[in-house]
Parts: sequence; structure tokens; C-alpha cells
Amino acid sequence: MSLGMSEARGGTDGAMRLRATGPLTLEAAYDRALANDESIDIAYQELRNAGLQPLSALTRLAPQLTGSVSAGRDLTSSGNRTSTVIVSGLQTTTGTTTTGTTGTGTTGTGTTGTTGTTNTLSTVNVGTATSATGSTSLNLSQPLFDASVFPAYRSAKLSLESSRLSYASTVRDILYGVANAFYEVLKDQRLVQVDREAVDLASGQFELARAREQAGETVSTDTLRAQDTAAQARQTLVQAENNLILARVNLANALSLPNPERLALAEPANYPVGSAAMEPQIARAMDRREDLRIDALNIGIADQSRQTILAEYAPTLSANLTATQEFSGGAFGRRSGNDTDVQATLNASVPFFTGGQRELDLITARHNIAKAKLQLGSLAKTVRTDVATAYLQVKTLQSTVAELRVQVEANTRNYQVLSTQYSAGLSTSLDLQSALRDLNNSRAQLVSNSSDLEVARRNLDRQTASFEDGRVRQAVERVAKFGGLFKSLSSAK
Repeated sequence: MSLGMSEARGGTDGAMRLRATGPLTLEAAYDRALANDESIDIAYQELRNAGLQPLSALTRLAPQLTGSVSAGRDLTSSGNRTSTVIVSGLQTTTGTTTTGTTGTGTTGTGTTGTTGTTNTLSTVNVGTATSATGSTSLNLSQPLFDASVFPAYRSAKLSLESSRLSYASTVRDILYGVANAFYEVLKDQRLVQVDREAVDLASGQFELARAREQAGETVSTDTLRAQDTAAQARQTLVQAENNLILARVNLANALSLPNPERLALAEPANYPVGSAAMEPQIARAMDRREDLRIDALNIGIADQSRQTILAEYAPTLSANLTATQEFSGGAFGRRSGNDTDVQATLNASVPFFTGGQRELDLITARHNIAKAKLQLGSLAKTVRTDVATAYLQVKTLQSTVAELRVQVEANTRNYQVLSTQYSAGLSTSLDLQSALRDLNNSRAQLVSNSSDLEVARRNLDRQTASFEDGRVRQAVERVAKFGGLFKSLSSAK
């Protein structure tokens, strides 16, 4: 990961070194996740790509400059031929004939001799000539009017806002995932502590039962029952310790931390308890949820796509300036000359008929708009259910934790009383084993539900898009600062 990316998305190296000297706090875990999580990296790259789309739409009206070069070569030839007739015995030169464009032949005379053999010799001389041709062309085209530019630009701006919201949602989900993993480690640590105490109590009870059996005060079934309870407690402890190891590994992976077995966590403060009723929470979610706002933007994007298709019915206008130079060289290197031509044209194009494709595209665009509206309505129902579920889960856990505290206190006193009575022979081993199980179960449930309550409170705020809102806003603003194309995002809600 580059330094610029790390600074753009999250914490600073100084803060990491400062917090690395002690137990890891939840706030430090948030900062480290913002600086190292790959999902945030992916959302950041998507946001950068979306920032290029408005500029891409405007390039439809940008000038275009093209050039071309061509060259060729022609070959021509000319020549002459000389003929000689030889007669054996007496030689008679019949003459020399020169061939060419124009010419005459000459016949000589000689002495007639005896008849002999006649031979003819021919000589051919050939000459060649070349001529070169070529041209260079430079064309400048400037679109003057294209109606599709405007809806394409508006669609790109909507896509950019959608990517910004998606980035914010990703950051919020990652932070919630870190909180969930953080409290999972804390919960498993407390469960290991509870199970260790349960092993100590069960082992002490086993020793007491065996001592009483050896003294003849009780039967062997008490000792066997206590031994079974101690074995179950040790088995539960091993499972809890393994769960703790796995929870530490998951948190270390989420934060890109080495040595998960040495991971020490600081106890975070209790999360603020909201006082709003369920309906105001639902209304808050309907107004703030990023996924709802993204689906609403998708309706606008689909409508701009329809507007782009409608713009294809409008004419397009462009201006062109073309400069062409042609040159040629004559035969045997003689230069013929150059010709230069400059043309300026104004082109207007009106698409009268395209085979019906635009009409089909319009029908498809209308279907996409209707689909986007249905998706928004379906998501709104899901959001209402999610918020109601999260709200009621918090209420249930609050009541459960309060009742479990009462149960733990009662079961602790009950076990202490029965343990004293069993030592005095006033209660049975079965009563004592049952009291120990009730105590261990209520303590474990209190630990689990207390941790789950802290996570559930954060989940309720996540469902209403208010969880770590300040940190999420800072992350988006920091990306806007480091990405030159996204400066406008820092002022967006």
C-alpha cells in the first residue's frame, strides 16, 4: 500500500506507533482498519474511476486532430537492339537497325561469295526511370453540437455521487465489522475466565466428595457425579480457549496485525444508549441510509440513459478543417512539383432512421426506470425490517442482561449455601451439582449477552447510518482532499 493511499484513507504512522506500546483500543483498531482494509481500497479505486466519468462525457465536445501520410513510386523503361548477319565463306554485312522511339536502317554492300551458313547476333540495351508520388493530410474536427452530451454528463455526476455513498457505506460496514470482531475477542476472554473458575469449583467439589466418601460419610455416586461435572467443565474450558484463539486470529486478520496470540485489548467504554423510539429510528434510516440513496440515484441514472437515447434523434453539428499536400517527382529524378489544398467544411448529420434500434433502446430504458423504482421500494421495506429487528434486539438484550445479573447473584448465593450444607451433610450431591451448573450457565450467559448488547447497540446505529458518523465523514473528506477530482465531495452530505 502506498503512503499516499494510507494517508488518504486513514490513520497516521505516529498514532499507530503510539498505540502499539499498550493494549489495543477500539479507536486504534478503527484507525488501523481504515488504513489497511482491502475492501476500502477497492471502494476508493471505484470512486476514483467514477470521478473520471464527468470528464469523459465532456470529451464528446472536445476537438480531434488526426493526420495521415501516403507515398508511392512508379517505374518506366526504354532500350535499343543491334543485329548482325554472318555467312560462312564470304561475310556480307546486311546492315544495322536501331530501334527506339524513331529511327532509320542502313544497308551495306559486299562481294557475293559462295553459299555458306548464316548466323545472326543480337544485342539489347535497356534503361529504367522512376517517379515518386505522395501526400500528407492533417484534419481538425470540432464538434459544435451534440445533444447527448448533457444527459451523459448528468448521469456521470449521479454515478460519482453514488460511488461516494458506496465508499461511505463500505467504511461504515468495515468499522462495524471491526467492533464486532473486537467484542468477540473480549467475550471469549471473559468466557475463558468464567470457565476456569467453573473448573476450579468443580474440582473442589470433586475433592470434597472424594474426602467424604473416604470418610464414609457419602456413597461413591456422589464422587462419580462430581468427577463427571469436573470433566465437563474442563471440556468446556478447552472449547472456550480455542474459540478465543480463533477470535484473535480473525481480529488480527481484519487489522493486518502479526502475532495474534499476543493481542491484548483494552476494555472500551459502554456505548451510549439511544432514547429514540422505533419509528423515529426507522425514519432516520429512511433519510440517511446510503443504500437507499444509491437506489434513488439509480432511478435518476436510468432516466438520464433514456434522455441520452432521445438525444440521438437530434442533429449533430461539427466543423472540419483539412489541409492536404501532394507531391511528385518526374522520371530520371526530374521534379514535377507540389500541390497544397486546404478545405473548411461544416457538417450537419440528422439520423432519420436507424433500423428501429433507438425505439427498442427507449423501451428498454423505460423498463430499467420501472425496475429501479421497484428496487427502491423493495429496499425500503427491507430497511424498515432491519431497523425494527435491530431495535427490538437491543431492547431484548437490555432486559435479558438485567435479569441475568439477578440470576447470577441468586445462583451464587444458592451455591454458597448448598456447598456449606453439603460439607455439613445437610444437602445432597445432586443439589450441589445442579446449583453449580446453574451458576456456570448464568455467568456465561451474562458475559455473552453483555457483549452482544454492546454490538447490538452499534448495529442499530449502523442500520440508521449513524454509527461512527464522524469517522466516516472524515474518511470521505480525506479521500476528497487527496483526490483532485473529488474536492466537491467534501461538502456533500
